[in-house]
Amino acid sequence: MGVLLGLKRRGPAMQKMVGAAAGASVFVGVVGGTAPALAAAANEGALGPATGRAVYNGAGYVRAQLAGFRILSSSGVGAWFASFSEGLPTWAQTAGWGVLSWAWATGASGGVGVFPDTWSERSYLLKTELPIIMSNPRAWIIW
Repeated sequence: MGVLLGLKRRGPAMQKMVGAAAGASVFVGVVGGTAPALAAAANEGALGPATGRAVYNGAGYVRAQLAGFRILSSSGVGAWFASFSEGLPTWAQTAGWGVLSWAWATGASGGVGVFPDTWSERSYLLKTELPIIMSNPRAWIIW
């Protein structure tokens, strides 16, 4: 009963999360299953320009912005998700930011700013974003 009441309280946020998951599913399908040019266009349509992106954790976002890089939470889809993600259960926030981090790093090109605040092995920076960027021939790391 407590779980149902918790879901009812979070209703609007959960509805947005379901919408986000559906959108992410379509996005991942487009990125994974189409021509590279179409995938890049879809990524930039959702997240903004591929160049000038930064990856960070913790307070690293402040340094990234001061250095003139774009951050995920200020992108179109990132800002939209941030607008309601606080009302979601932790697992849903984690899943949402995980998919967005993957898409952000996958679509990056040119110099990508890296702004670590801490070196936690659970950080998307270390477990998702850096490995993708390091294997991306269109992107290079700026420390």
